[in-house]
Amino acid sequence: MHARAQAGFTLVEVLVALAIVSVALAAASRAVANLTENHGQLRDRSLAQLSAENRLAELRLEGAAVRPGTQRSDCPQGQLVLVCLTRVTVLPSGLREVSIDVVRKEKPVPPVLSMTQVLGGGEAVGAGR
Repeated sequence: MHARAQAGFTLVEVLVALAIVSVALAAASRAVANLTENHGQLRDRSLAQLSAENRLAELRLEGAAVRPGTQRSDCPQGQLVLVCLTRVTVLPSGLREVSIDVVRKEKPVPPVLSMTQVLGGGEAVGAGR
């Protein structure tokens, strides 16, 4: 009796191949989810930067009328509901340091973006973070 050679794969070989493919698909799925999340965070930070820059422009226009203290103001961008927390302090040199934290209205911690600039004579002297 001669053993007849059969073409094809055994059940074990097919199961191993399916296991390898499923692990690869799971890894690819996780990578796509991470990319999507990172894109959303980048979009939010970009919009928060626009809000902070708009707030700084408002303060530059106020010029000498900018008073020390803390102020909370709505600064939405598109459908993203943001709040700008502005702190103005007077430095020993007489210049004003302006710190702006842009936060989500529904989740204020942690800030989406923090920005600090020194204002003097109605214009920015130096940029911070």
